[in-house]
Amino acid sequence: MHLGWDDDKKNVKKQDEFLDFLNYCDTSKIDHLVLLGDIFDFWARSNASIFSTGSQDAAIRKIVKTNEEIFSRLTSLHAKEVHYVVGNHDYLVHDLHATNPETYPFSIDKKLRLSDGGRNFFFTHGYDLDVRVNMELFKMSVDSYEKTCFALSFMTDKTGWAAVNGWGLGEKISQFMDALKYMNTEPAKRKECYAAVELLANSRAAGLFLGMRPGDNLVYGHTHRPYYAQCAGGYEVANTGFWAGKSSRDDKDVNTYVKIDNGRMSQCTFTGKDILQQKCS
Repeated sequence: MHLGWDDDKKNVKKQDEFLDFLNYCDTSKIDHLVLLGDIFDFWARSNASIFSTGSQDAAIRKIVKTNEEIFSRLTSLHAKEVHYVVGNHDYLVHDLHATNPETYPFSIDKKLRLSDGGRNFFFTHGYDLDVRVNMELFKMSVDSYEKTCFALSFMTDKTGWAAVNGWGLGEKISQFMDALKYMNTEPAKRKECYAAVELLANSRAAGLFLGMRPGDNLVYGHTHRPYYAQCAGGYEVANTGFWAGKSSRDDKDVNTYVKIDNGRMSQCTFTGKDILQQKCS
């Protein structure tokens, strides 16, 4: 969703559609609702301004109000369990939760493992796959990437932040700035890089980097490329896609999600406000 990212365009259509989807999910018939991160975009705006604004612009005020309504719905859903798996743009939530875990209405973590229909499913946002495939060139580890994600939730002067936090000078600064440039490039312009992430995700070797167990099936996001794949040996992989804009795969503007029912995964599209019309693989 990246709530806060597209506010300058004064477009609340996607927020409204996601709120409709949460209303559909407000039922105890759903065992687990898993949010795979980047629901909020703390890189794009100062943290509180996603939910509060002194702007006199009516469109901006409506966007902020809708963001708050979405958070309120997440905290009151009647799904049996709600899980929040953090992404790179809302990594801040992981640290906030670690400070006061008892105050949060749903679980928050970097990884999640669930079972359904006798099969196991591993959920992660997927930024760590991106680091492994595309960012080791910049000498960036997953740990340093996560620290950078946390810092980007607060800092606007990235160069100054890098200099005072031990990145050093010369080559290290240059590598870090290249990494920042990559991190802030729109997903639509990273199609080739994200295709490489997809190849790793579809490989059983992904488990070596993610901490998956043998038999786990993978559900991830991050790349804005919705798809479902059945790989060798019955291993299944699905990407949840992107709600705030067009897919980085085919430039289609769709509201995709992954459904797991009786141990089988499907790639679905939310196309109705009152009735869920789904197109599943």
